[in-house]
Amino acid sequence: MLEIKYGSLKVSKEAVIININSTKSQWLCSHNPDDELKYKSYLRVFKGVTRAAQSVFYEERFDTRTNTITPLWNNLNQVSSLGKTRTRINISKLTYNDKDLTESSEICNAVNSYFCSVGPSLVQSLKPAGQFDFKRYCLNPCTNSMLCCPVTPDEIARIIHKFPNNKARGNDNINSKILKKVSDVIVGPLTYTFNKCKKLSSLKLRVRTT
Repeated sequence: MLEIKYGSLKVSKEAVIININSTKSQWLCSHNPDDELKYKSYLRVFKGVTRAAQSVFYEERFDTRTNTITPLWNNLNQVSSLGKTRTRINISKLTYNDKDLTESSEICNAVNSYFCSVGPSLVQSLKPAGQFDFKRYCLNPCTNSMLCCPVTPDEIARIIHKFPNNKARGNDNINSKILKKVSDVIVGPLTYTFNKCKKLSSLKLRVRTT
């Protein structure tokens, strides 16, 4: 039972809540301003005391002068629910396909069989599409075309920053470290150049060499 201290007085939390509910019911029934004032003042004191008790509780839980690292982490896991709670459910009897199973191995096999057959069962329950398929909505296909999305500055920046630093320089004699440092400056022109080459479907020999 949780106890709340107010001076030298110790009362249980359940008793305090019952008292608050009774004062609130009395005020709602009488509509008396004195009962309202009594209820709100009682509630104000209750909130202040519980807030102070909560502060003292957490100070004791996370006091580094009295607790070592292990208890501190255990308290943190309990408060923030970081630890995984494992619950084991023991099934003593299972009815599967109108058969009562009591053996552990039979129950495990029945559960596995049920969940492994969920997908095929759903497929069988679907209504047949009939003679209509995707060709009904995709008329006149164009098999001789290809769509390439435009190159974006973010895409080029990510590629540049993925360059390894220990690789040899290229024909331009510029290593990857320099490219990474000036990437903010060259991303714009590179984006324009790549998109222009894709649009014109051509690439100059000098650009290819570089």
